[in-house]
Amino acid sequence: MTRCLCFGNTNHAQLIKNCYPLKEGGILPLASQLSYLTFYASSRPAKLSKVGAYMDKKVTKDIRKGRKDNSHVSLLIIQKLIQSCHRDLNIFSKYIVSILSKLLDTRDLDLIDLTCSTFIVFCKYHDGSNLGVDAEFTKQYEDLISKFSLFCNYTNTDDTLELQ
Repeated sequence: MTRCLCFGNTNHAQLIKNCYPLKEGGILPLASQLSYLTFYASSRPAKLSKVGAYMDKKVTKDIRKGRKDNSHVSLLIIQKLIQSCHRDLNIFSKYIVSILSKLLDTRDLDLIDLTCSTFIVFCKYHDGSNLGVDAEFTKQYEDLISKFSLFCNYTNTDDTLELQ
């Protein structure tokens, strides 16, 4: 099934929307559409900031509406974008950090696990050159690391789960 480009959407927005499964419950992006999106993003690095901003808005909306499957697909799309556009990662890294931070706030273990995997891919390619230069990004990055560290020291108040 093919999808048409609607007049109300920009090209990058439509390319991103096309990556999501047609049916509810799908947790994998559509491979052919994802490869088209990565080609578009890698051949037009200037569009990466728009792609990142749109993904950030979409993830925020999906979290608010409780669309866990879409958030899962978004993380897989982000991983693929990081891998294919790693030379221009600094262009959209602030959006990636923002998305990861929002997904950690959901407290959903499946999303947190995939968020960790996405962060590992991000760290593999990120050279840290914009840390310290961009104060806003540095603050977001430090907050993200802080959120990850909070998962290392979690205390449970449920007495039924204590070790016997």
